[in-house]
Amino acid sequence: MESVPSASFKMPTVQDNLKYNTEKFIKEMCLFKQLDSNGRQAKVITATLPSYNHLKKAIFELKKSEEFSKYFDIKHVITKVNARNFYMNKNRNCFQYLIENCMKGVSNAVILERNNMSQGEIDLMYKTLQNANFPRNVILTPGKTFSLGDLAKVLCYQNDKFSILYNKYFYGFEKEGKSSYFLANSVEGAYLNFRYPFNEELVGTVLPKVLNLPLTESRLDSHVRELKVSQIE
Repeated sequence: MESVPSASFKMPTVQDNLKYNTEKFIKEMCLFKQLDSNGRQAKVITATLPSYNHLKKAIFELKKSEEFSKYFDIKHVITKVNARNFYMNKNRNCFQYLIENCMKGVSNAVILERNNMSQGEIDLMYKTLQNANFPRNVILTPGKTFSLGDLAKVLCYQNDKFSILYNKYFYGFEKEGKSSYFLANSVEGAYLNFRYPFNEELVGTVLPKVLNLPLTESRLDSHVRELKVSQIE
């Protein structure tokens, strides 16, 4: 729309390429930038990662690569979810990385393709993705295509500091998706005995009323006034 030279990159979909591999992806992307005529001229390249891989881990590996950083700088990450592939089974168990890939600090925009699903199921999926990301960043589309204007509204009015904040501080406890302490079975726990003083005289009179009767604001105010009066006396 702004007459900026652009190109799209997608690795050939063959049986060997169904599983994502960062090293192979970087190699193919660099060759595309060096050898392809559209890739050499492009200032913006839209690259597609296959399948539901660990997107946060993949972005971390791409940014860490000196070869990748020599040619590319990741500006926006968009996750597209097909409603037909939302659940692994009928028990509504999501794929391992589906929700995580749509979270704040990972994806700048989430596109949900409804694919003729019932309205009730779509509402549930839509609400789930809105809880994972900011509600305004989730775009609902009836088919495989979506409005570029809707995507522009999401990407052009974002605060990059929020993405950095969520990515660095909220998800920084992960180390490439694994915990060495957990895998090495090095986690230890301890029980601490703690006793809270309790007046046994209150068990038969006050305690049942507190547990069974709802505490309204008026009752709370009266209790506070009585407490203040008793303290003054």
